[in-house]
Amino acid sequence: MIFPWKNTILSLIVMLAIMVTSISIGPVNISPIEILKIVTYKLQLIQIEKSWPESFESIIFNIRMPRVLLAGVVGLALSISGASYQALFKNPLADPYLLGIASGAALSVTIVMTQFQNSHLITNIIPISAFSGAIVCVSITYYISAKQHGSVNTLILSGIAIASITQACTSFLMLYSNPDLRPLLSWILGGFASAEWSQILIIGPYILISTGISISLSKYFNLIQLNEEQAQQLGLNTSKIKLIIIINSSINTAAAVSFAGIIGFVGLICPHIIRNLFGGDYRNLIPLSGILGASLLIVSDTISRTILNPVEIPVGILTALFGGPFFLYLLAKTKKILY
Repeated sequence: MIFPWKNTILSLIVMLAIMVTSISIGPVNISPIEILKIVTYKLQLIQIEKSWPESFESIIFNIRMPRVLLAGVVGLALSISGASYQALFKNPLADPYLLGIASGAALSVTIVMTQFQNSHLITNIIPISAFSGAIVCVSITYYISAKQHGSVNTLILSGIAIASITQACTSFLMLYSNPDLRPLLSWILGGFASAEWSQILIIGPYILISTGISISLSKYFNLIQLNEEQAQQLGLNTSKIKLIIIINSSINTAAAVSFAGIIGFVGLICPHIIRNLFGGDYRNLIPLSGILGASLLIVSDTISRTILNPVEIPVGILTALFGGPFFLYLLAKTKKILY
C-alpha cells in the first residue's frame, strides 16, 4: 500500500477549514471570508482594497492565529506519539505519557514554580524545565528497562514506577510550598491562553522533524506487530527500531507539553478512531492520526475559550470530560480492546 495521499489531502483540507473557523470565533466575530482576505492581503498574494478595521489584523495575527497553530502543532505531536507508542507496545491503550513524560514534566515545573519567586524568570524557565524533566524521566525509565534486558513489559512497569515517584514528589511540593498554586494548576491542566509565535518557532522544528521520522518509519511499525522472530527473519533490527521510536516519540511529546501543559486523551483517542475508520496499517495511521489530533485539539481549545466567555476552561479538563466517555463508547461499540 502506498502513502495515503488522497485521505491525507482531504483531511488537511478539513483541518484548514477548522483552523479558519476557529480563528473567526471569539468576542469579536470575523467571517472566514474576511480572514482569508486579510491573510492574503498581509502576505501580498493578491492586490485588494483594505476594507476592514485595523484591529482585525491584530486580533488574527497576534492573538488567535498563534493560539490555533500552537494547538494544532501540539495535537499533531500528541497523536503521532500516541500512535507510535501503541505500535511499540502492541496495545491501543498506550498513550504519549506512558513512560513518565507527563509526571516528569509536572515535577520539574512544580520545582521551578515553588522555588523561584521572579515571575518573569519563571515564565522563561517553565518550557525548558518541562522539556528537561520529561526527557530525564524517560531516560531513567529506559535505563532501568535496559538493565532488565529491555523487555516491553519491563519498560511499561518502569514507567509506571517512575511516574508514581514523581507524582508523589509533586504532591509533596504542592502541599508544603507557596499556597498560591493557580499558575501551576493552570499549566498542569493544559491550555493555550499564553500562546505566542515564538513558542511555535521553538517547538515547531522538533515536532515537524519527529513527525517526518515517524512517517518514514511507519512501514516498520507494521513489522514490529509481528513476533520478535518473524520481524528479525524479515531483516528488521527490532531493538534499534524500538529505541528510535522511544527517543523520537519522547522528544515529540516533551516538546508538546513544554508550552501547552498536560493534555490527556488526544494521543489515546485519535489513533483509535483512525484505526476503526481506516484499518491498522501504520502508513495510514500515523499521518491521519496527526491530522485528526491537530483538528480535535483546535476544536477543543475553541470550545474551552468560548463556552463560558469571558471565563476560560483549561483545555485539558475539556479533553478529559469528553475524551473519557467517548473512549468508553468506542470500546463498547467495537467490543474489543486489542487489535
